[in-house]
Amino acid sequence: MLEFLRDMCWGNLMLDTSKTIPNGHHFSDWSTEDGLRKPIQWKERWKVRPNQYHIIDFGISVRCPPEATGVVGFGVWGQDRSVPEMTGGTAVFDPFKTDIYQLGNVFKQCIERYDGLGRFSPLADWMTSKDPAARPTISEAVQMCKQVIRKTERSWRMSKRIWRADASAYLQEALPLKLKLMIEDILAEIRANN
Repeated sequence: MLEFLRDMCWGNLMLDTSKTIPNGHHFSDWSTEDGLRKPIQWKERWKVRPNQYHIIDFGISVRCPPEATGVVGFGVWGQDRSVPEMTGGTAVFDPFKTDIYQLGNVFKQCIERYDGLGRFSPLADWMTSKDPAARPTISEAVQMCKQVIRKTERSWRMSKRIWRADASAYLQEALPLKLKLMIEDILAEIRANN
């Protein structure tokens, strides 16, 4: 069966955290295990590789037999409304090329949000070509992605941590919570020992 998602977006790609956060995290406070005070214990993705990523939310996906030809989609679907062929709302389009475009936008978001991923820009640009016919097939995109990774593996960059471009702002938000929890734990320990 062939399947097209029609909603390939940032929020529908998930990392299986069973290796990176082995004790899990609380659903309402991702920085804690219990939702209260116990900070998560995490391991760097690089140290527990390979990691698994999953596509979720198949609510508007469509399946068709592999021998099907001329598969088309229509309307505006999914969270990424920037797909050129979907901007009119009534267009007929190739749903596979739409998925490629949306995944290319996810790559672009990664490139913008994290430092050191610029080497993936040509792939993201190809995947987000305005003309659907100019976009790669999924096989071509995977092949180019593997080429970029192979070139990168030979350099020191594959062992270097990827930081959010706004890391200082991000750390300003995350560190105070962690420090507050640590201080509360220290004070509780002092009170218990007195």
